[in-house]
Amino acid sequence: FKGIKSRLKLLQSQIGMISERVLLHNLYAAGDSWKGTRTHAQSALASVLIPVGFLSTKAGSATSPLSRIILLTGFAGLVFDNFVNGSGKYLGEGDRLKWLCKLRSIAHGFFIPLLFVPVIESAMTAGFFPKKFSRVAMGLVGMFALHEVIDWMKFDIHDMRLVDSREAKKNSAHALSGTLWYSSGKVLKNVIPAALLNLTLLILGSILRKRGDVAGYWLLVSGIITFIASGIQKPAIQCYSEPAMVGLIWAAAARLPLPT
Repeated sequence: FKGIKSRLKLLQSQIGMISERVLLHNLYAAGDSWKGTRTHAQSALASVLIPVGFLSTKAGSATSPLSRIILLTGFAGLVFDNFVNGSGKYLGEGDRLKWLCKLRSIAHGFFIPLLFVPVIESAMTAGFFPKKFSRVAMGLVGMFALHEVIDWMKFDIHDMRLVDSREAKKNSAHALSGTLWYSSGKVLKNVIPAALLNLTLLILGSILRKRGDVAGYWLLVSGIITFIASGIQKPAIQCYSEPAMVGLIWAAAARLPLPT
């Protein structure tokens, strides 16, 4: 098992290096401390263009009003998240940035659990989940999201930890170079809901794909992209994978036909 684990880590590292060099090399010059700001700006732009693209086609009306609101709120949260991380170096240290980072944590706590709703709805529409079960599951998800919001609202901004990469020329495992923001330090609180969502995407996507349902393909691809991006711990890649993940969930909820 130790040998397999070490090989998986090596594979993740190699995928990360290849992805960053091939996919991101042309987006910024090496050693440029401004690249973090640009990456966040590009991710925010993608988080605007993707929902606009869906709303301008039949896919926008193909989803239920609830899922559509959740997905739009999610994209708005990604825009805000990238704004906070990308503008922190200009806002500077202090309570103003701490409050923005706290609001970002509240948005994470609210949005990530709610992403289960369009995923559950996709499985329900495909006939895999009964309607009664789906409604109960959605209700529980909503209650958990509300609990997370209340819990994060109680968090003291003075307990936040400064993440200062303003002078860095290279990205770290958790921050882009040239950025400044505050971390809550509650790693597991942020990671566990996201990991459960990723696992759900992979499992449900695989099951629905085997059943021949088009939503399964979109969910599975979304899960694979998220798994790779989170596993290799390259923040630049994660910035682009997040809007891609939400967009693919929207495609599943809208039951978009596969490209031919």
